[in-house]
Amino acid sequence: MLAGDLAAAGREVKAFVAGSKDAEQAIVAADLIVNCSPLGMHPNVNETPVSARLMHEGQGAFDVVYNPMETRFLREAREAGCKVVSGVEMFVGQAAAQFELWTGKDAPLDEMRLVVVEALGD
Repeated sequence: MLAGDLAAAGREVKAFVAGSKDAEQAIVAADLIVNCSPLGMHPNVNETPVSARLMHEGQGAFDVVYNPMETRFLREAREAGCKVVSGVEMFVGQAAAQFELWTGKDAPLDEMRLVVVEALGD
């Protein structure tokens, strides 16, 4: 869905295996880096899909991992000057969509986010 939305907006979307030479070149040139792998997820919190040396100011970094809330990938992206979005936002967004589908009511996003943050304890 995200890739389709970006492509529809005229943005080029590429997917790569972490660590490949093509991936490194694409990451340096990217506006947005998305980690949709389990790298960095508890208990392997020291893993990251992207070397910190490839990230720079002006990029966005989004991690689908939500446990821990701030992965090494996001921490290093923030330190490099990237704007970051944690997997908690995806988790809450998915829950909100399900809530609205099942109940027909607007999801209480702030309350849902608070529950997730409290449950994860970060």
